[in-house]
Amino acid sequence: MIQSFVVPFFYLPSYVASVTPHPPSFAALLLMLINVMSLAGRIVGGWLADRLGAVNMYTLSVLLAGLSILVLWLPAGASQPLLILFALTFGTFAGGYIALTPPMVGQLFGVASIPSMMGTVSLATAVGNLAGAPLAGALVSAALKVSGGGDKWITPAHEFGGAIAFAGGMMVAGALFMVYMRFAVLDRRFFVRY
Repeated sequence: MIQSFVVPFFYLPSYVASVTPHPPSFAALLLMLINVMSLAGRIVGGWLADRLGAVNMYTLSVLLAGLSILVLWLPAGASQPLLILFALTFGTFAGGYIALTPPMVGQLFGVASIPSMMGTVSLATAVGNLAGAPLAGALVSAALKVSGGGDKWITPAHEFGGAIAFAGGMMVAGALFMVYMRFAVLDRRFFVRY
């Protein structure tokens, strides 16, 4: 799940340069929107976690960030409104994911074990974070080799389609794993605040 989190940060500028006719300043605008909305998502995500539970809100943030990649970025093509909507949506939910990791770990494993479990979580995600962008790059390169650089693409995302699907799919899979963890470790009742 985590390895796909960084894919938009690494590949959105290349996507704008390769797939769209927009200037490089548009790519900078999209990254700025993601970061500004990440700030808002961290604040709102924390506020909602107090009401809905950190694990529930963390899972929802990961799920919606992944779905925004699949539903908004993958079919966006060169559409400025769709790319802007993607940046706003992904930024908001990605911010919630970042801010809610420590409280989620505390709820799953206990407040006393937060220091050791955060170290474990950071170590576990390090491999994914280091491998995610190169895996996405390999998918982009493979798509270019298969197409021979031509214009016959399955998705409006052109050669980035596989990398985008990988990123969104991994985040959605991670959210589904979190749903399992929430019900297996904490409580089987749906409307309990965790």
